[in-house]
Amino acid sequence: MIPWRSTPPHLARVFPALKSALLVVALMAALWVLAGCSDDEFKSQGSASNPVDLGTAPISAYAGNIGPDASSYYSVTVTNPTQYSVSLYQMTDDADLAVYESSFSGATFCASINNGTTNESCSAITNTGVTGLYIQIKPFSETGTDFLLTVAI
Repeated sequence: MIPWRSTPPHLARVFPALKSALLVVALMAALWVLAGCSDDEFKSQGSASNPVDLGTAPISAYAGNIGPDASSYYSVTVTNPTQYSVSLYQMTDDADLAVYESSFSGATFCASINNGTTNESCSAITNTGVTGLYIQIKPFSETGTDFLLTVAI
């Protein structure tokens, strides 16, 4: 049997300080991870005055996400008067969809306000002279949501 020996005096002063330092580092790391998740995962994109340009329709599947506090805004170039269908799906939380024919201050082209993660979809025929669709995705959750967005002809 090995006899028990007390901690040498010089180490007795180091262990409590080391334990405290490790606790502080662990707490800081946990806070950094939590802050990083909320900031990095869900950021709203674009603004009403400067929407994210997704290119020319059709758009097969744009993967995006929005934060809990602000809408995301997108623009899509369209050609010729034709029927367009805009869909929002594979959401991780509730969001609504609104599509405008000209800037976000104009009349609503179509809208969808389903509850929860039910797919959002709307379609209509664009008027002559319309060159773009303006898409607003508005979150209705405290966590934000991932989504896929399509614009079909």
